[in-house]
Amino acid sequence: MDDCPENRYKLIRISSKTEVQNPCVTEASPEQACTLEYAPVCGCNKRTYGNSCAAAVSGVTTWTLGECD
Repeated sequence: MDDCPENRYKLIRISSKTEVQNPCVTEASPEQACTLEYAPVCGCNKRTYGNSCAAAVSGVTTWTLGECD
């Protein structure tokens, strides 16, 4: 890439099909069954799930105990 003179900027076009990967969420596994026990967890995506199983089934890879703020 050519260097631009100071105080000059180069426009770089990025394809509209560029996807941002979210490493904290993977593909969901809806075929897995979970209990209805309410033990809330806050997923790395900042969503509250009823329990850790529900978070995992939704594809969330990490969470903390308790509801999200």
